[in-house]
Amino acid sequence: MERTWRQTAQFLSVWLLILSARGEEAAAASGQLESSGAGVVNNSVTVVPLGEAAKLACPVPAEMYGTRVSWIRNKDIMLLALADQVIAKDPRIFVTHSGHPDSKESPRHSQVWFLHIKDVTPDDEGDYQCQTSTHPHVSFLTFLKIQKAYSIVQGPKERVVAAGSDLQLVCIFKNFTAPPAYVFWYQDEKMVNYDSSRGIFVSSGGRDHSILKVQTASEEHQGNYTCAPANIAPSSVLVHVIPETTESSGGDKDQKREEKTPVRQLGVKSASSAGSRDLPRLLQLFLFGVLFCLMEASSSTSSLYSSPPRGLRGLRSYATRQ
Repeated sequence: MERTWRQTAQFLSVWLLILSARGEEAAAASGQLESSGAGVVNNSVTVVPLGEAAKLACPVPAEMYGTRVSWIRNKDIMLLALADQVIAKDPRIFVTHSGHPDSKESPRHSQVWFLHIKDVTPDDEGDYQCQTSTHPHVSFLTFLKIQKAYSIVQGPKERVVAAGSDLQLVCIFKNFTAPPAYVFWYQDEKMVNYDSSRGIFVSSGGRDHSILKVQTASEEHQGNYTCAPANIAPSSVLVHVIPETTESSGGDKDQKREEKTPVRQLGVKSASSAGSRDLPRLLQLFLFGVLFCLMEASSSTSSLYSSPPRGLRGLRSYATRQ
């Protein structure tokens, strides 16, 4: 019977705390507080990265020895904890406290109560209220802000790399409070942090970025690369590797260039280029020479065998010529 009464009293106290929290929320919304001396103190704003642990503090004045503290989540008026007992059915939540310098044996004589939430999610963001069991009670508000840290791979979202060249990807961490404990790189679904046998190397560039390098990229290195830091949103980039041209065609072209290059360097004109222009010119000169000789020979012969002119004057000139 005594146990039943005790459970009933605990149940009623919980409901009274919830009702009082609702009343204070409505009063705060209208800009009014109760005139009985109850107060709401804006304690602080606690910023926690996504996936890490939150620790909300409730400082209890030293004069409030023996008081119990309850934790309420304001957005759904959910009672999370009463003193050392966790009411919420959430395994991530637990309560601790730091002892007051004047405290003796009782854990209720504490200076600061803490509400812990492990592995916080975006749904955990909002106002949390720590309320004393005194009359008039005092409430301490703290806002839990979930910082959504993210990463970004520098450059375009799609890369094109020539086969045989090197590839470097730089992953930058943004909006974080503490550097990630680790950074994993993935090629499609495969983790490549330790894939040095394929020419892939991952290094830390400091507390705010990570670097992936690929030496002598080939077709096996193309795919979707993802940078996944701990407690930071990942980012990806798509890499295409263009294969090289065949060596035979390239070798033949280079060989032809090498065969022609010495001729140009020595200044010698090949028969295919210069001969077709020089041959007609020489032939013309030769023909002109032959024609000139024939004309000279013909002129001499005609002069030698021509008939003597008539008349005395012509005869004299002919004799003189002979």
